[in-house]
Amino acid sequence: MASLFGKLKRAVAGDDEEQAQAPAPPKKQKTEAPPKPAGGQGRRLGDLRMLRGKAAILFTCPTRMERKACHEAWELLSEAVDGEQSCASPQKSLAASLKAEAKASKASKVATYDLGSQGVGWATVDGVDVVELATRLVRDASE
Repeated sequence: MASLFGKLKRAVAGDDEEQAQAPAPPKKQKTEAPPKPAGGQGRRLGDLRMLRGKAAILFTCPTRMERKACHEAWELLSEAVDGEQSCASPQKSLAASLKAEAKASKASKVATYDLGSQGVGWATVDGVDVVELATRLVRDASE
């Protein structure tokens, strides 16, 4: 018969006492998991130590739209960087230009970061002067 407050307690025999008093296995120690590799967009604050001293573009957006704004900034900057490189070296055929575009999309020089504050994003561009790129983008947007 069960009690009102849970399982019915049973009497302990002499054999059961020895088993009940046996030492419990040791508890497992918590180990730190290795950090996950950062993906393409929206990297968090832990990566900011690597960015110290790097030229970057800071952009603002409406609050709670940071992820979409980071994606749009990445697309805009990638197009601008690819356009700058394609003007420097014209391609001979369509197949060659498609190969170059596929290669460029795999190894992007643009990285966006989430700073952890609302309405602010951060983007770095490798191999291109960020000031010239930003002034060119602003000039093109005003025209």
